[in-house]
Amino acid sequence: MLRLLHRVEDAALVSFVLMLVVLQLLQIVLRNIVGGGLDWAEPATQILVLWIAWLGAVRASREGQHVAVDIIAHYTRGDVKLVVTMIALIFSAGASLTAAWFCGSFVVTEYKEDTRGLLNMPMWCYEFVIPSALTLIGLRFVRQTIRLGMNRNAIG
Repeated sequence: MLRLLHRVEDAALVSFVLMLVVLQLLQIVLRNIVGGGLDWAEPATQILVLWIAWLGAVRASREGQHVAVDIIAHYTRGDVKLVVTMIALIFSAGASLTAAWFCGSFVVTEYKEDTRGLLNMPMWCYEFVIPSALTLIGLRFVRQTIRLGMNRNAIG
């Protein structure tokens, strides 16, 4: 099940990057040949960048390539390193899930207000990636904490 999720994440990320590149190349060609571009290209670019950034963050958390301030864990060994790493993961999970909650509240507000964006679609459809990604990141930190607690030899 996790492999399927990983493949969907990767496919979406690659698809959005390709769409962004094609859209921007098209804009360049149209501006140079026709003298103007597509009216909807700017908001589409903003939405694509939003999704690419959050899907990239999800992938980074999956691969352990996320931003981490773990200077204490870097200089410790054994059980101390295990405890420090677990505390950092728990804090990261809590921060991610708390942010997801508040971002979800924002998306619900956008849904209720029926704010419209590109292609007259509701804005919440575009913004839904934010709480979704933060929830997935937070759950990955929880999973990493549990796996670390169960496999104490995972820390060097």
